[in-house]
Amino acid sequence: MSRWLSGIGLLALVLAIAWLARELTEPQAERRLASQEVDFYMTDFTTVAMSPTGIRQRELRAERLVHYADSGTQDLTAPHLCVALDRPNPWCAVAERGWVSADQDTVRLLGDVHLWEAGPAGGSLVDVYTQDVTVLTGPQHASTERPARIVGRWGEATGVGMVARWPERQIRLLSQVTTRYETQSR
Repeated sequence: MSRWLSGIGLLALVLAIAWLARELTEPQAERRLASQEVDFYMTDFTTVAMSPTGIRQRELRAERLVHYADSGTQDLTAPHLCVALDRPNPWCAVAERGWVSADQDTVRLLGDVHLWEAGPAGGSLVDVYTQDVTVLTGPQHASTERPARIVGRWGEATGVGMVARWPERQIRLLSQVTTRYETQSR
């Protein structure tokens, strides 16, 4: 009987050592991703955020949304986001994929991203081409640390790092900025 109990004790010790070895060697991010539990998903959806008075403020569309129960976050496939819809020239963006925080105040647009200020008659007033943009919906601004190219009727500017503030209609490149102005022919 004591050999049998010793065998069980030895087996428990081996299992504990194996578990500890896995915990110490597997990166934390991989464990977190493996533990995420999907509680629902949607395809080809549109969601609209309204102000307390019922005015459209932003719209998010995507080919697919996956919602995780444990974190409340969402992964997006081919997101299309428009913000500042309550202003004359809203800003829109498309990306390869995206992520939305649980409180929905942060949207990360991942991969290639195209941002633009919509013109009053359609089209765009300004286009921004970059990657991996973080959009904060509360203060209404977007930023990236990646190279960015801004194209407008005035010409083109490139740089590394960018901050766009929609209420002020400002786009700022942060470093290594080059600008090319085009003259308008009459």
